[in-house]
Amino acid sequence: MSAQHRRPDADIRSGLHPSFPGAETTLERVAQATAMHADAFAQPRTARSAAYMAGHLSCLLVRADRQPRTCPHQPGTPEFDAWFAGVEEAHALANKNRCERGQPCNCLTHCNDDL
Repeated sequence: MSAQHRRPDADIRSGLHPSFPGAETTLERVAQATAMHADAFAQPRTARSAAYMAGHLSCLLVRADRQPRTCPHQPGTPEFDAWFAGVEEAHALANKNRCERGQPCNCLTHCNDDL
């Protein structure tokens, strides 16, 4: 596995995070995560449920502030599934953005040339 595919733990410990370039504080990273979420749903696209959008935002916020969040829905419900589908899209979005900037990432979708 190349260096490009490894997590940049030293950068995260220093306050920098590759998903949020230029943001040195948690507040700045949260603002960027919120903007990234808003941009993802501002463009014309298939409508998504509130649970899906909540999962999407939750994932980006976890990346920004490192505070764990749990799904508020019961397993086996459509809302539970939608929430985690939103989380998956947010992971893909954040990893795609990191890859496009040449930042280290851990995605398989956009950086599978070394697999």
